[in-house]
Amino acid sequence: MNLFRWLAASTRRLAILACVSLALVLSTASILSSWVRDQSSSMVLDMAILTGYVALMLAAALALAVLLGDKLFPHRWRERVVLGMDIPAPDEVDPMLPPVIYKSHLGAFTALLIALIIGLSGLLEVATSGLFAEYQRVGHMKTLLRTDNTELKLELLDELSQALRETNIESALTIIDLAWRDKRQPAEVRTAGMDALGRISYSLASSMDSWVKQGIEEHWELDVLRELRSAVAPELRARFAAEPEALGVSMALTLGKMRDWRSTDALAKYAEANAEPPDARTHACLAALGLSRDAQMLGRLVAMAKAIYPSDAFTALAYATGELTRHYAPGMNDEIDAVFPEIVSVFAALAAEKPFEHQCLALDVLRKTGDARVTEHLYRIFEQDGAEAICPTVSLEVGEQAPELVVATEPFRLRVIRGLAMVAVGNDEITAWAEARKDDEKYTEFVRGQLREMLRLIEASQ
Repeated sequence: MNLFRWLAASTRRLAILACVSLALVLSTASILSSWVRDQSSSMVLDMAILTGYVALMLAAALALAVLLGDKLFPHRWRERVVLGMDIPAPDEVDPMLPPVIYKSHLGAFTALLIALIIGLSGLLEVATSGLFAEYQRVGHMKTLLRTDNTELKLELLDELSQALRETNIESALTIIDLAWRDKRQPAEVRTAGMDALGRISYSLASSMDSWVKQGIEEHWELDVLRELRSAVAPELRARFAAEPEALGVSMALTLGKMRDWRSTDALAKYAEANAEPPDARTHACLAALGLSRDAQMLGRLVAMAKAIYPSDAFTALAYATGELTRHYAPGMNDEIDAVFPEIVSVFAALAAEKPFEHQCLALDVLRKTGDARVTEHLYRIFEQDGAEAICPTVSLEVGEQAPELVVATEPFRLRVIRGLAMVAVGNDEITAWAEARKDDEKYTEFVRGQLREMLRLIEASQ
């Protein structure tokens, strides 16, 4: 006789099984569920506890179902169906009639068992304060953060940084918040948590721009980003300068990715105060200003350009200036429009000063302005020493999964031609300048071909 049949052979044993199972669950649920939530560092042990609770509840449900079935179903149902005993027909049955075949009531019993399982599962969720649903949603990730496996934590945070669906964004942000705030975590885990927050913020801000352009002012992505700006950004502004360098850098970049105008002033102030010599946070603050798309910062970036040139931080400054000019539509704000002549003069001067890589960056900023006042400067830059060289690809680390491309590889003179092409339509002076050089053998065949192509495009657009 197997264990279940031995238990089912006695209603007393079934009652004891049900009571003991329920007592074990109810007496330990509060303590163990709190331990799993707040202290456990072993997912294996967590699963053992949860599985044990499920087993106890199933045992209680089965025992209760058999007990109720014994009372509800006729003719010694428990003995006939559960124990498989051969029970003789009652004495009052006429022996001349065909033998009575009693129903097994398995359908009704199954429905009863399912109802008990559902009811006791609800009781289990109440007793554990919703541990099962919570563990499936975020609990297992909280346990993982309490382990010593740094590699798994980094993989988890990288995965969460791509959680961009309404169904999982709240859980992802909960775990990310725990990761970067917990000072017990390794430095790389805290930084990875902040990087993940920055990536989500960047995606949300980019989506928000699209929604706003379409006239949509209410969307779950907008709600999440607004919450981050109001609840998290103030703390990041207060802490990024004092935290360990890697985390502080990531905080600064995240502030830029949130695109909150209230953060750009703090970023600019730090960069201005630490421009000579620039530190890692200065680099991050400058890059973050570019990520912020706040064109109000253009004047302050231009004011810092000469102080920062030719340090490595000029890459971040050129990126920021180029991004802000590229995304600004002239005529929207008189104060910002008034900065453009200064951008042109400052970066035109820097485009003539070595090192060559920074000359290329300064030239790219001029190209992105789309300002007609660049023409005289570009004519001069086109002829300066070293103009026949090729500008290298330049990228910038901004905490994303891949570096941000600042400029791609291209010949220096081609970059000048592209800058002129931005303002060439309707400009007879540029047309005459290109006509005078398109067949000049002083320049390479490639450059002459690009000049001819620019002239063809000008003609086609008129």
